Amino acid sequence: MKLLIALMLFSIPTWALNLNFTWTDPVAREDGSMLPAGEISHCTLYKDAVELAQILGGVGVYTENVSAGAKTLYTITCSDTAGIESEQSDPVEVNLHRPAKVILNVDKVSN
Repeated sequence: MKLLIALMLFSIPTWALNLNFTWTDPVAREDGSMLPAGEISHCTLYKDAVELAQILGGVGVYTENVSAGAKTLYTITCSDTAGIESEQSDPVEVNLHRPAKVILNVDKVSN
């Protein structure tokens, strides 16, 4: 029996170039049967299809420090205590550009 994916994954880049991911563990299986509280063992976050981290069920938060200019795709799955893993979430594309460098030249200052 497969898990019904009911995850929301989003990222918020900050000036410190941290990506903050949050999601909600699934509450039902694909067949509609409910998952009891505590039934999710862990969630696995993938970066460009490579496992990035496993996070305990119920936590729903992960922060990654990234380099400016990196373009990556993130997905997530959740596994129940029986080891059944959900399908991957829809991918989230993150494309961080380097902040523009502004140089001001002041030749004269008027009063």
